[in-house]
Amino acid sequence: MTKRILVVQPERKHLLALAELFEDRGDVVITAASLKEAGNVVQRYKPDLILLDIHLLGDNWHTAVPTMEKAAPESRLLLTGNGAGAGLFRRSREYKDWGVVSPPFNNSKIEKAIGFERNGVSQDPAASQGFRFPIRYKITLPYIGLALALAMAAAYVVTNVVLDTIEERFANQLIETGRLGAEWMVKEEDNQLELLRSIAHTQGVAEAVSAGDAETLRQITLPIAVNGGIEAMEILGPDGVSLLSLRQQADGDIEDYVASRGESLFQDWGFVQQVLDLNVDELGDKYAGVVSAPWGDFFYVSGPIQSPGGDFEGVVLVGKSLESITTELRQATLAQATIYDLQGTPLATTYLEDVDGLSQELVAGVMQRQSEESYVRDLTVANIDYSEIIGALEARGGTDMAVIGTSLSQTFLVQPSNTTRTQVFGLAFAAFIVVISAGIFVANRITKPLEGVVKASEAVAAGNLTVKLNATGNDELTTVAGAFNNMVNALESTNRELMDAYDSTLEGWSKALELRDEETEGHTQRVTDLTIRLARRMGLDGDDLVQIKRGALLHDIGKMGIPDGILNKPGPLTEVEWDVMRKHTIYAYQMLAPIAYLKPALAIPCCHHERWDGSGYPLGWRGQDIPLPARIFAVADVWDALSSDRPYRKAWPKERVIEHLESHKGVHFDPAIVDEFIGMILAEGVEGNMAMRTPAMHATLLRKTVPFG
Repeated sequence: MTKRILVVQPERKHLLALAELFEDRGDVVITAASLKEAGNVVQRYKPDLILLDIHLLGDNWHTAVPTMEKAAPESRLLLTGNGAGAGLFRRSREYKDWGVVSPPFNNSKIEKAIGFERNGVSQDPAASQGFRFPIRYKITLPYIGLALALAMAAAYVVTNVVLDTIEERFANQLIETGRLGAEWMVKEEDNQLELLRSIAHTQGVAEAVSAGDAETLRQITLPIAVNGGIEAMEILGPDGVSLLSLRQQADGDIEDYVASRGESLFQDWGFVQQVLDLNVDELGDKYAGVVSAPWGDFFYVSGPIQSPGGDFEGVVLVGKSLESITTELRQATLAQATIYDLQGTPLATTYLEDVDGLSQELVAGVMQRQSEESYVRDLTVANIDYSEIIGALEARGGTDMAVIGTSLSQTFLVQPSNTTRTQVFGLAFAAFIVVISAGIFVANRITKPLEGVVKASEAVAAGNLTVKLNATGNDELTTVAGAFNNMVNALESTNRELMDAYDSTLEGWSKALELRDEETEGHTQRVTDLTIRLARRMGLDGDDLVQIKRGALLHDIGKMGIPDGILNKPGPLTEVEWDVMRKHTIYAYQMLAPIAYLKPALAIPCCHHERWDGSGYPLGWRGQDIPLPARIFAVADVWDALSSDRPYRKAWPKERVIEHLESHKGVHFDPAIVDEFIGMILAEGVEGNMAMRTPAMHATLLRKTVPFG
């Protein structure tokens, strides 16, 4: 529904911004720059909404505001600011009830500050009785069923967790820990391989190895080592002697490395010799091993360094201490971890005290049957009994490097591992998803009809009176939908009657103008018919044709403001008289712009005397800047004027009029529209086959650019 909006704002930029916002909504905007002007407007127009700049009120707001409210008791008062004096807004808590809006102004702020419609629903008490299945039950019952299902599931889970035998749970947990330890070692080896490849393939490494340039190698590889958290990195020449070794200091920061070179002990490491010999197995040319070196017990992976041409230049090793590996393994599995060499001697452990080694028989059994079964032994450390599951630590390719044991305290029976925790959280998450899904499902079933009401209400508010709601069902929403449909039907009927009355009024105005202008009898209806035919032929339809029809009927309405002595002067007009005559487009805007439903039709009354080359009036617009309805109308207008008898000349023949239109293409008229018009005349004739229907033109653009007052 169109509303009258009064904007009282002394700042022009803020006034224009607010006016444009409400004009885009389809409202009629009246402006005032002072309280005096605003008072006159309020008394005359009784606006629905007043946007008042609070700075106009000064310190007397407490008396000025009630005065304005009394003058317009049906108006909503909304205070606005101009970006200064924000502290004034906070002096009274009452302002929160009025909704203060500060620049920059936008639709979001306006919507938050005011509600244009306060819709209330009056319900017949008798109509609210006797519902067989009320909405409250539709919401409640599904959740009761869901709660029962979750309670039963929870009882099942708790029963299984509590009543499982302790021995079975511990054995399962121990086996799971061993499996996680083996999987973690595989991932660790993959991480080391990824770092090795990064170093070997870094640009400049192969060249520096070939040149024996240790300093260049250090500059290139040190950032990689720091970023990758590498504990030990060895780069060897083709003879197996180190060109550069970088090893983290034991108690240093992550970037503290000790560099060295010239060590030859790597030649004795079997997995390094495999690379030096350029051996390649089914998994490639990378090899791994566990070694006891002067700087500690380490797990290394090694691989070749090749030149861009594929020539072997050296070997790169990336290592991690067994102490770090066991520490991280404990964090991952919550189990104590120990790595033994192939003789059963402990190399690294997370126990705080020394742990007993493995017997040769146990190690041999583990190696022989590693793919078939796992070995478990009991041990005591620091007076705590543990069960340890033992397996082989294999390098890629299946080569046995060491033995790894993961153990749990025999009092650790009920503490869940990461996998168990994952399963529990997974179950909880699944239950959560089920609850949410059910909630969404139920909410959708309930709110979907409400969303339909909201969307339909928005469509009706935007002017669409053809929307209907589905009124089938047995609850309160069915009653609401039926009442809504009845309301829309009544509005549609009223609106149709109102539009018919409006259109009849417009036709009456055009007839009155023709009676005043002695030279143009019948011109308005003829040129309107031609314009609609041409617009339809050019693809316009629906509301566009409606607005074109209204604009065409009122194209010369501004001549109501032209004195009779000029309008009906028998001879040529003087230049001064022409200046007056040209103002009829401005008068048209001033007459029609305040009428909300005619705003979309302003293009023709305001712009039909614009010319394609920019020599027209009142704005001197050219080309595509001229609104399309005005360009269409201009051709039809000139055709009818030249094809009709006038007191000072006879009607031109059709051929001469066509020749005139052709000669003025690109000067007066849009060339494409002239071609379309001539094609229509030649194909259909002047009368054509009329069937009245009728582009919402953009009044906002006109308001921004036209100095119509």
